[in-house]
Amino acid sequence: MASGKAQFRVGDSVMHKKLGKGDVLDIYPLGEDTVAIISFEKSGQKKIVLKYANLELVSRPKVEAEAREEKVGRESKKEKPAEAEEEAEEEGEEAEKGPVEAVLEEEGEEDES
Repeated sequence: MASGKAQFRVGDSVMHKKLGKGDVLDIYPLGEDTVAIISFEKSGQKKIVLKYANLELVSRPKVEAEAREEKVGRESKKEKPAEAEEEAEEEGEEAEKGPVEAVLEEEGEEDES
């Protein structure tokens, strides 16, 4: 049994034994209690005092900050071409060139002679 504001967030999908599946639209304090407005698929919108609701969390959408952190983490793992070239130069090696760069470089060498 879950209760209290900390257990649920706006946007969560929840399950109630009698009312079925619903989405949390709003959560607000009411005295010492916390009330949630939930839109249930079959029974419509209801105001429920969370400590009496016996709700189960079905799913929780990712919060923007979590999604942003995940995206930044993925991007930082990818090596960018400019960074690869700089690292190769530091190591005294030539960075791998793509087909366009290789052709342009070859054409440039021909013009110099």
